[in-house]
Amino acid sequence: MKNVNIMYTVIISFLLLGCDSAGNFGVEGSPAWHNRTSSEDKAAYFGKICKSYGFKAGTDSLYNCIAEETRQSVKSGRAAMAAALQDLGTPKTDNNSFDRNDYNRERSWECINKGKVYISGLGCS
Repeated sequence: MKNVNIMYTVIISFLLLGCDSAGNFGVEGSPAWHNRTSSEDKAAYFGKICKSYGFKAGTDSLYNCIAEETRQSVKSGRAAMAAALQDLGTPKTDNNSFDRNDYNRERSWECINKGKVYISGLGCS
């Protein structure tokens, strides 16, 4: 189970963090991106987004938009990471075939460690 959690952590980290458009670790808006990106680069990134909304350069409205976009990006990145990590360790028992296979694999190892064989739906025998 511990190895499965580690594997999920690695997979989730790459999915959530990935790489940005320049090939750097952490997609734009991810916690990793916010940690490694300078304030100037964030302002430029979110400035482009705000300008696409129609805000004009050099206005207070643009600066307020940049600040709000930055806050929302940090908040959503943290929420996505927290949600992904919260799910770790929860047995996968729904009808999703990947989750079901993963669940059966875990039960199988538990049975093997007891010197028994796992039969799906029936348990160890």
